[in-house]
Amino acid sequence: MLRRILFMAVFAAGAAQAHGINNFSQAKTAAAKINQDAPGSFY
Repeated sequence: MLRRILFMAVFAAGAAQAHGINNFSQAKTAAAKINQDAPGSFY
């Protein structure tokens, strides 16, 4: 579980940089959209 969370955090950070997102709230929203189809809970 921790490994998955760390992976998703790194992925979200990379996605945030790619899209020019510069605050945590925007990054979290983007990560939630990216992972909405993933099984289980992102949070």
